[in-house]
This record gives sequence, C-alpha cells and structure tokens, in this order.
Amino acid sequence: MSSSQSHRITIRFKPDEFALIQKKAGDEPISVFLRDLIFQEASQRRIKTQRRVGIDAKAAAVILARLGQHRLVAEFKTVARQVDHGVLDANDAELTALLECHEMLCEIRCLLMQAIGQKR
Repeated sequence: MSSSQSHRITIRFKPDEFALIQKKAGDEPISVFLRDLIFQEASQRRIKTQRRVGIDAKAAAVILARLGQHRLVAEFKTVARQVDHGVLDANDAELTALLECHEMLCEIRCLLMQAIGQKR
C-alpha cells in the first residue's frame, strides 16, 4: 500500500464506551474528535504556527528612525544622564515618570532591533 493512501482503523466499543465518546465529542464528528485527541500535541503546534504574526522590517526601521529623531527621546536621554551624574534628584515623582518613559522607549527600541535582526 502506498504511503499517500488513507488508512482505516476499525475499533469496537461497548455501548457505554461509545456513549461516553459521543458525549465527549458533542457536535463534532467522532473521527475528528478521536484524531484531535490522539494528535493533540501536533494539532496544537499547527495552530500556533498559523497564528504567528510576521513583522514588516521596513515599518520597524521607520519606527526606529523616528524614535531616534524625536526631540522627546533626546530629552529623556538628557534627563537620564543628569540623574546618573547626580545633577537631578532621582526621587522626584515627575522625574521618576520621565525615567520610566525613557526606560520603556529603550525596551521598545531593543525589541524593534531584535525584530529586524539587528543587535543592540
């Protein structure tokens, strides 16, 4: 028999076993229910693969360029440097918010760089 041909398997169940299978299968055909049950791991892998979202490298590069050119990003960097050098008090609430924004933008930049295959 060729490997491309379908194969049929016949299994006999007692009435109570068959009723349980029907109950668990619900509206789904029993053959589909059993196949999914047997190949659950492979089935889950296929679903995950289908749900993957690709990234548009050009769009990511444009976002990176805009992040690098925006005046707020430059100001966040300046504030972070001033805190590092002790010029500004890192305990100030407004300053803390600015530093959190700077950190978030740095993380976004790193993720975008990874997405387009570039190192940090």
